[in-house]
Amino acid sequence: MGRSLPAVALLGLLALAPGTARANLLTNPGFEAGNLTGWTPSGNIGVILCATIPPAVRRAADPGSSR
Repeated sequence: MGRSLPAVALLGLLALAPGTARANLLTNPGFEAGNLTGWTPSGNIGVILCATIPPAVRRAADPGSSR
């Protein structure tokens, strides 16, 4: 029993010690910057441009819309 008390005390101190700080390994991981800083697009990259949204698509996106 004499040896177990220091071991328990040491484990208790280790449990109360602050954890090591972890560096953020990603840049802008949640898009906080409001742009794609830190991200690299890959794959089939394309841009879809649509001057107007067809009425059926508008209604599907907003079922409460009367348009």
